[in-house]
Amino acid sequence: MRPVISTMSRPANGPKCPPEPKSIIAHLEMPGLDRPKKSVFIAKVPTVNNWEVPAYLGLGGWNECPSAEFLTAVSKYWHNAYGAEIGAVTGDTIEYLVAKPPTDKETAEKLAREQFIFCPDIVLQGTQTLLNLAGSLMNGKVWYFGGINRASGCASGNSP
Repeated sequence: MRPVISTMSRPANGPKCPPEPKSIIAHLEMPGLDRPKKSVFIAKVPTVNNWEVPAYLGLGGWNECPSAEFLTAVSKYWHNAYGAEIGAVTGDTIEYLVAKPPTDKETAEKLAREQFIFCPDIVLQGTQTLLNLAGSLMNGKVWYFGGINRASGCASGNSP
């Protein structure tokens, strides 16, 4: 296995990551993300605290997906620290809109380690290194965690 901590640049012969989302993408068809899905569902969740959505909807707790309690706790922590709000949820993704993304290297690297613990494939199948992830988190307004209910974990793109 490759080390997950290396330089900020991606190796020239390394895997190509999908384009990082600039906004919520849950409503778009894969692959290509170039057309809207035929149907989407919108839920009005009876809470003023966006981070409580996983608890209200009973998200998680299947396959390798964290429990609803864990998702709620992480969402609350990221809301308090970064102004992260859940913007979209699908059967296997959670997307956050971020009001106060990290603006310095130290904070971005700390958040990258947290996100790696939450979802290892964000690096292993996404950014390839923690430092690449930290770079994408700097001023990043969208956090995307995909595949959270699959045994393989989740892949992510984070974007400014």
